Amino acid sequence: MPQFKLFFGLHLCKKILKITDNVSRTLQGQSMSAAEGQDIAQLSVQTLEGMRTDESSSVSEPVLPRKRKVPGRFQVGVGEAVCSATVEEYYRLQYYECLDLAISGIRDCFRQPGYAIYSNLESLLITAANKGDYGAYFQQVTLFYKDDISPVQLDAQLQNLGTWFSTDKPRQVSLQDCLQYLRSLSDAQRSFFSEVCSIARLILVMPSTNATSERSFSAMRRLKTYLRSTMKQPRLNHVMLLHNRKERLDCLDLDIIGNEFVSGSEHRLRIFGNFKTE
Repeated sequence: MPQFKLFFGLHLCKKILKITDNVSRTLQGQSMSAAEGQDIAQLSVQTLEGMRTDESSSVSEPVLPRKRKVPGRFQVGVGEAVCSATVEEYYRLQYYECLDLAISGIRDCFRQPGYAIYSNLESLLITAANKGDYGAYFQQVTLFYKDDISPVQLDAQLQNLGTWFSTDKPRQVSLQDCLQYLRSLSDAQRSFFSEVCSIARLILVMPSTNATSERSFSAMRRLKTYLRSTMKQPRLNHVMLLHNRKERLDCLDLDIIGNEFVSGSEHRLRIFGNFKTE
């Protein structure tokens, strides 16, 4: 326990994992947009890059591990294997390697082509709603979707969208504000924003985070146990829905649900009676 290599490993895990765990927890939010997630990831990468400094400790003195001969299958060419000359260099290489792995892992998640397309869709809608210059995003979206979206109609509808938000909401418009407004429109009004609604549908069918769907697979083992091995698919879907939507489940009135249950049969009504609602 008092050896330096154990302290070094625990201290290194604490420094890196508290940064990566925070960004991972934040990115799993259901209201997180692609642009916001990219900004958070970039901020975390800058924080990790700023940690590339020499670290010192006050436990036992660090020592180099015993020099071992590298097996021939791992050697490239002829010559002696490269080893660290000092203790500081040995642990510094490990420290930098762990930081680089964490940084590259975060960056690789946001360098995927599909994520760039999704981010352009969000940025186009948000920038147009705030009456900003959306020319770069507009070009990328229309170039990718080509015949699926009419550029002329989309440009006109984005201008109308920015005009409506500028007169109704002087504050900064978010993605949720845009989606909520489009949901509140009637069928006739949606035809006026037909291309904008197509952009909104593309955003909704491609969520910026898959945390909700992954939670469903994680909850499967807790819900369908050996004692529930005969559970049918409809019941499993209902139980899974209640488990994943706990915030909506807490808003339900159990008295109303109980009264609806007992009202379906005279036998239930005689046994349970009516539930009192406050």
